[in-house]
Formats: sequence, structure tokens, C-alpha cells
Amino acid sequence: MTAGGAYDTCKWHDGIATVAVCALEWRSAIADAVVETHDRIVGKTWREAKRACDARADDAKAALKDALQGFSNFGSALLFPIK
Repeated sequence: MTAGGAYDTCKWHDGIATVAVCALEWRSAIADAVVETHDRIVGKTWREAKRACDARADDAKAALKDALQGFSNFGSALLFPIK
């Protein structure tokens, strides 16, 4: 093998190594972007669901309070009728 041939082979290996390193970096960058996007989507969905759940809980509390007040008024009317 000639000296030039070995040099050319070494240059070829350097090029392949560079491409391999770039591919690994691209893979890492894509994985990071996917995870970040997933986190944003899940976070947004979670916040919307929590907001809807809190609103339903507030409505249920108000309805329960009204029902209990009605029962209290009804009980008072039965116990202490107006003369």
C-alpha cells in the first residue's frame, strides 16, 4: 500500500467519523425537541383539565350550598311554622 493510499483511507475514516458524530448530535437534538414539545402539550392539556375540574368543583359546591340552605329553610319552616 502506498503512503497516499493510507492517507486517503484515513481521510475517508475521518469523514465517516464526522458524519457519525453529526448523526448522533442530530438524534440528540431531535429527541430533545420531541421531549420539549411533549412536555408543552401535556402541560397545556393538564392546565386546561385542572381549570375545567376546578370550575366543575366550584359549581358543585355552589349547588350543594344552595341545596343545604333549602333543606335548612324547609326544616325551620316545619319546626317553627309562621302563626
